[in-house]
Amino acid sequence: MRKIYVLLGFQFLFNSFLMSYQKPKEFTIKNDVNRNLNLSEIATSLEMIILDSPAKGKIEDISEFILTSEFIFTLTRLRIESKDFTRVLQFNKKGGFIQQVGEDFKGGRNLVHNPTKEAIGISDGKEVVFYNYDGLRTGVAKAFAVRQVYFNDLFWGVSSIYSSNQWQYTLKKSDVNGVKFEEIFKFSDPDRNIIGPQVSLSIRKGRLYFWEMYKKSFYEVRGNEVIEKFKLSSSPKIGFHSNAQIKGDWIVVSGINQIRRKQFLKLINIKSEVQYSVPYHAREASGILDDISGAGFLNVFPSGPVYGEVANKLFFVEKKKDVPSLSDSQYPEDSLVIFIATLK
Repeated sequence: MRKIYVLLGFQFLFNSFLMSYQKPKEFTIKNDVNRNLNLSEIATSLEMIILDSPAKGKIEDISEFILTSEFIFTLTRLRIESKDFTRVLQFNKKGGFIQQVGEDFKGGRNLVHNPTKEAIGISDGKEVVFYNYDGLRTGVAKAFAVRQVYFNDLFWGVSSIYSSNQWQYTLKKSDVNGVKFEEIFKFSDPDRNIIGPQVSLSIRKGRLYFWEMYKKSFYEVRGNEVIEKFKLSSSPKIGFHSNAQIKGDWIVVSGINQIRRKQFLKLINIKSEVQYSVPYHAREASGILDDISGAGFLNVFPSGPVYGEVANKLFFVEKKKDVPSLSDSQYPEDSLVIFIATLK
């Protein structure tokens, strides 16, 4: 019996060794010309939600939002009588305005979501104030990262500090109350390029990933270990931004081709390895063309993360005036429209 235990112990250590040193799946990024992409090439369906504005004020833009089975919560810049306010607004799934959550803010804020407790958090970088779905304040926790993701009953995030002319990052986890913290992994900017502090995390098929933009790799988090899982191999003249994410079976990453002097959006299928290079932040109408519902060209929501029920979803945000199929609708021209595509 003792020999069996010893053999099992060696087998466990051997498997752990293999897991730690397995090579990542590598994708060679083509230096191809951006082209327009039909939405049906990557998605099976598209849902459209037109947001009502509050009685007072006009929604200027959305930087982050949370999607649940019943509600949408948006981190919103609202204009009232030529003054801008940052507010968290709550809508139903049809876009009907329900209420404001929390107070008005002047400084930067970020959203946090705890689906188990059905709570949304508003973070100022130092603390997170939580509210339930009825808009009632329920508690406060310490913040430790710009973007925090709920996974396996813990909060995860990548904190950052700018020191000695370079960004330094630390992957951390904490309990839901923000009391106990643990550092998991550290990395820094070897070339001293100022890319920014907002490192995104993704959840795919019950696994947590974070984007290490300097190595151009996604790392999978397994307990207190990180494993390089997907790597993008490209020319030094191709740079990627810090907001790359995994959406279902797709890697979605934006960047700039310094040779062509064009920004791009790359969509790479993890299984088939097919990849598309789409115009990004172009002045002319271009990018992803909605050939499913006829909404015209759509802009992938790039500015901030989307939390909640977002597996295998790609999001777009447009103004109603830029959506041809809504030209005859009764909504104001500056109404914001959220499109949710279900990816193949």
